Amino acid sequence: MSNTLRDLLLGAIVGGIFTLCGGLAASFFLYRLESRREERREIRDHKAAVLSVLFEMTTALAGLNLVLRQGALLNIPLSDISYRACQLPLFGRLPEDTGKPLAKAYGQLPILSENVRTALARGTLTAGDREVLGALYDDMADAYRRLRDYAVNRLRVKL
Repeated sequence: MSNTLRDLLLGAIVGGIFTLCGGLAASFFLYRLESRREERREIRDHKAAVLSVLFEMTTALAGLNLVLRQGALLNIPLSDISYRACQLPLFGRLPEDTGKPLAKAYGQLPILSENVRTALARGTLTAGDREVLGALYDDMADAYRRLRDYAVNRLRVKL
């Protein structure tokens, strides 16, 4: 085998190794870049979900406060649309000590709505209504405080 042929083969093998290494390095770099991008997207969606639910809870708590503290019989908006629409990005990163009270509060929302509707139909708020609504209000207020604290302290959201 001549030196020229050997040099060509050696050059092809070395070039192939460099090409293979370069391809692997580029693939690894692109994978890490895409992973970071996906992580940022998930965090952004999670923050948006947390804020959306906080705003929804603010409305519900304000309405319940009017009913309980001032005895106003109003058809208050007790919606769970934001909560239902963004459960996956919300609970995907939410700590358990924040997520459980939140799930409990929203699980009780139909009971809350029914009690308010019944009181509206009767035209009066009984002591039993006040007791049930007060307990449900306390659960929702606790979940709101935990979610707000999580948003401010862990997500660095300014409210």
